[in-house]
Amino acid sequence: MVSVSNVRELLDSTVDDPHLVLEGGQVLVRDGASVAQNPSGLVVTTAQELRKTHGLEGDVTEDKLTRVAAILDDQVTKLGA
Repeated sequence: MVSVSNVRELLDSTVDDPHLVLEGGQVLVRDGASVAQNPSGLVVTTAQELRKTHGLEGDVTEDKLTRVAAILDDQVTKLGA
Protein backbone atom coordinates (compact mmCIF):
# COMPACT_ATOMS: atom_id res chain seq x y z
CA MET A 1 0.00 0.00 0.00
CA VAL A 2 2.75 2.51 0.94
CA SER A 3 5.16 2.71 -1.97
CA VAL A 4 8.53 4.27 -2.66
CA SER A 5 6.78 6.91 -4.77
CA ASN A 6 4.55 7.80 -1.78
CA VAL A 7 7.60 8.30 0.44
CA ARG A 8 9.39 10.31 -2.23
CA GLU A 9 6.29 12.47 -2.78
CA LEU A 10 6.08 13.14 0.96
CA LEU A 11 9.73 14.13 1.26
CA ASP A 12 9.61 16.30 -1.89
CA SER A 13 6.30 17.96 -1.02
CA THR A 14 6.12 21.75 -0.95
CA VAL A 15 2.94 21.92 1.17
CA ASP A 16 3.16 23.12 4.76
CA ASP A 17 3.81 20.31 7.24
CA PRO A 18 3.28 17.43 4.79
CA HIS A 19 1.55 14.31 6.14
CA LEU A 20 1.24 10.90 4.52
CA VAL A 21 -2.40 9.89 4.98
CA LEU A 22 -4.35 6.72 4.20
CA GLU A 23 -7.80 7.81 3.12
CA GLY A 24 -10.42 5.85 1.21
CA GLY A 25 -7.92 3.12 0.37
CA GLN A 26 -5.44 5.61 -1.12
CA VAL A 27 -2.16 6.90 0.25
CA LEU A 28 -2.06 10.68 -0.17
CA VAL A 29 0.09 13.64 0.84
CA ARG A 30 -1.89 16.32 2.67
CA ASP A 31 -0.84 19.50 4.43
CA GLY A 32 -0.98 19.50 8.21
CA ALA A 33 -3.75 22.11 8.44
CA SER A 34 -6.14 20.14 6.23
CA VAL A 35 -5.40 16.96 8.20
CA ALA A 36 -6.24 18.79 11.45
CA GLN A 37 -9.46 20.23 9.99
CA ASN A 38 -10.60 16.96 8.41
CA PRO A 39 -9.16 14.03 10.37
CA SER A 40 -11.04 11.38 8.37
CA GLY A 41 -7.88 9.59 7.24
CA LEU A 42 -5.20 7.64 9.07
CA VAL A 43 -1.97 9.61 9.40
CA VAL A 44 0.85 7.22 8.52
CA THR A 45 3.70 9.66 9.15
CA THR A 46 4.90 13.19 8.46
CA ALA A 47 7.88 14.38 6.45
CA GLN A 48 9.41 15.85 9.60
CA GLU A 49 9.02 12.57 11.48
CA LEU A 50 10.56 10.54 8.64
CA ARG A 51 13.55 12.85 8.39
CA LYS A 52 14.10 12.71 12.13
CA THR A 53 13.61 8.97 12.74
CA HIS A 54 15.16 7.61 9.53
CA GLY A 55 17.82 10.22 8.77
CA LEU A 56 16.31 11.15 5.42
CA GLU A 57 18.11 14.43 4.79
CA GLY A 58 19.66 15.54 1.51
CA ASP A 59 20.06 13.00 -1.26
CA VAL A 60 18.32 9.80 -0.21
CA THR A 61 19.19 6.57 -1.97
CA GLU A 62 16.57 4.44 -3.67
CA ASP A 63 17.53 1.60 -1.32
CA LYS A 64 16.81 3.71 1.76
CA LEU A 65 13.47 4.85 0.30
CA THR A 66 12.57 1.22 -0.40
CA ARG A 67 13.35 0.18 3.17
CA VAL A 68 11.37 3.07 4.67
CA ALA A 69 8.38 2.38 2.39
CA ALA A 70 8.44 -1.29 3.47
CA ILE A 71 8.48 -0.29 7.15
CA LEU A 72 5.55 2.09 6.69
CA ASP A 73 3.63 -0.44 4.63
CA ASP A 74 4.13 -3.04 7.36
CA GLN A 75 2.86 -0.61 10.00
CA VAL A 76 -0.27 0.16 7.96
CA THR A 77 -0.91 -3.54 7.35
CA LYS A 78 -0.58 -4.34 11.05
CA LEU A 79 -3.17 -1.67 11.81
CA GLY A 80 -5.57 -3.54 9.56
CA ALA A 81 -5.82 -0.89 6.87
